[in-house]
Amino acid sequence: MQTRDNLERMVVIAVRVLGLRQVGISEETQNDSCEKILTPTEWKLQWVKLEGKPLLLQTPTLKWACLKLAKLGLWHDSKRTSRPGWVVMWDGWFRLQDMAEGYLVMKSLDQEICSRDRSKMGGQRLVLYNSTGLTLLTPMEYIREQKFQYVVDAYRGLTAFPY
Repeated sequence: MQTRDNLERMVVIAVRVLGLRQVGISEETQNDSCEKILTPTEWKLQWVKLEGKPLLLQTPTLKWACLKLAKLGLWHDSKRTSRPGWVVMWDGWFRLQDMAEGYLVMKSLDQEICSRDRSKMGGQRLVLYNSTGLTLLTPMEYIREQKFQYVVDAYRGLTAFPY
């Protein structure tokens, strides 16, 4: 932190963490959408990692997002710990950014692999039987129909979550 550039970087991070913590404990903003502070990818990654349930149709609240961000930073809600602190919020934010970066890398690899496979498969079609009857799909359409969401987790490697 000896130079001006380093101090400027530190201020940007500090302001972001300050905003996250203040929004999470503020009474006025608790019920607002979490997309004010997180991208859709970030809150969905948080949901899959910490809730383990199918994704919601609507976005969760800011209070939920801040508490889950603190949980990513290894904070445990109890009478003794009260509100999440700065270090826990930073650790959670850093971990969420790692997850988001891993997700984007895997998504780009998946698209690259799928585009290569599409050129090899030519005009092949798969027959999919569901409640509406028989449907002809290309292999890529079939993969999209399965609605798998890939999440990279540093501890478990690549995991597929159907929802």
